[in-house]
Amino acid sequence: MHSATRVLYMVDAPVDSLNQERRRLESEGRDVINLGQAIPDFGPPLEAMLEFRESLNDSALHRYTPDPGLAELRAVVAASLGPKANGEPVSADEIIITAGANHAFMVACAGIINDGDAVGLLSPYFLNHIMTVQGIGGRPIELLPDESFAYDPSAIERAIEYYRLKALTIVNPSNPTGKSFSREEVAAICDACRKTGIWIFSDEVYRRFDYSANGHTSVLSIRGIEENAIVIGSFSKEFGMTGWRVGWIRVPRKLVSQFLKVQDYSMICAPHPGQILGLNAMRTQPNWVASHIAEYNSRRLALLHFFQERNGFQVYGGQGAFFTWFRPHVDINSQTEVLEIMKQTGVCVMPGSIFGKAWTSWFRISYGTAGIDQLMESVRRIVSYFENH
Repeated sequence: MHSATRVLYMVDAPVDSLNQERRRLESEGRDVINLGQAIPDFGPPLEAMLEFRESLNDSALHRYTPDPGLAELRAVVAASLGPKANGEPVSADEIIITAGANHAFMVACAGIINDGDAVGLLSPYFLNHIMTVQGIGGRPIELLPDESFAYDPSAIERAIEYYRLKALTIVNPSNPTGKSFSREEVAAICDACRKTGIWIFSDEVYRRFDYSANGHTSVLSIRGIEENAIVIGSFSKEFGMTGWRVGWIRVPRKLVSQFLKVQDYSMICAPHPGQILGLNAMRTQPNWVASHIAEYNSRRLALLHFFQERNGFQVYGGQGAFFTWFRPHVDINSQTEVLEIMKQTGVCVMPGSIFGKAWTSWFRISYGTAGIDQLMESVRRIVSYFENH
């Protein structure tokens, strides 16, 4: 007896397996600094939590919500997206509340992708995206940037036509690199999708974590793309709610009824308690990240400065999310190396190999959970590890 073929050949869940090894070391008394999984070190706003306590007395909290989610929550999410490029506001009818951003991406793929359809992933891609495309029966196509991590719109357009892509996936800001796409870059990528008539899946989970001068650019702000655009977001990072599993997806109206079929068979609805807490957070502190962004930016700059001062490393200076993307100037297998790094230094980082075939020697640091002192101690240990090997 075997599992389904597409699951059998799907990549493993690397974050979970690495966390298992981390927990094993901790059970032996080791103190491991976790710079691996993408988790912020703040929780939901206190006001939102206090309001949530009051809702515990409401018996409705323990029941299903409508499939697309609470109407009030859909409305505040829609309002947070601002007007589309055509001047129309995003409607609550275009929003479906999901069980996190991963579930939102699964709903999008299941609603759009047929068996064998090709889906372009701007590489390095978010690892769960390739797992979902494989799991849904699609063909992931890795599209590489140039040495400065810029994507050539002409090359994207050629890839769309050559591979007959059904959709293109962009993560902005990027997980794992922290790249914040400029408005010009987003517009050029959207234009390639619009001209070729394909869908664009835009993962904007880290939209509030953008340190660039002009801030985050949503695909919805690009004229002519709104009917091709499926936008994904989450409460997990914006409000420190990773365990509550609540996200959202913006869908063109013509697809909503079809996507709700996927929502119903996969989840029925997002967890009711998580929706209530998310609604409270959006109402009381809609830009909760703003109170943390200066601290996160200081961590980002400290890491970039640290690596830029060392000749033996290449670092990408991303301006978004909470990741630093780096590599030593040697060809190594980061998949196995992270285990040795964790064993010998007590620091957990993510291997670049899980974000695309071209990134075997790269590593991702998540600075979401470590204060500046702990963070700098961690990278000193990592640099010492490579210098001694």
